[in-house]
Amino acid sequence: EPARFYYYQFEAEEKKSQIGRMKTAPKDSVQNVRLGFASCSNYSWGFFNAYRTMATDTLDAVVHLGDYIYEYETDVYSNPKLIRKHLPNNELTQITDYRTRYAQYRLDKDLQAVHAAHPFIVIWDDHELANNAYDEGAGNHQPEEGDWKTRQAIAKKVYYEWMPVREKT
Repeated sequence: EPARFYYYQFEAEEKKSQIGRMKTAPKDSVQNVRLGFASCSNYSWGFFNAYRTMATDTLDAVVHLGDYIYEYETDVYSNPKLIRKHLPNNELTQITDYRTRYAQYRLDKDLQAVHAAHPFIVIWDDHELANNAYDEGAGNHQPEEGDWKTRQAIAKKVYYEWMPVREKT
């Protein structure tokens, strides 16, 4: 129903997720919409405490403007003062690499809290794939890392597995 909160939970292999919440759009026009914005979420560069703050705020949704993950290997574009290292250690090129990195991000308690508290509107950017990505390549893709179109397809597939969007069919 319009403008109503719904609660949900996932269960897999006899384990349950925390309970999440979302609110449907109103039927009629509205006076105000409260949105939280985030982008450039590099796990190995810093903590996600801004997500914790958003989780406790009265938002209608969180808009993530891209770079939800970073594809770099450990110790590249990271904060050496922190012990938050990327998993896997290598740059993401294979399907298991991308899946592992999304799973690592989702272990962060602050990111879990904001996902449970609010619906996300997400936008794809380059680091979900490789830095400075474009149709025929990327600044962070070398020939020895395999076929570029294959890497694009892998990154896109895993993005749709983990993010709350579906590809238009």
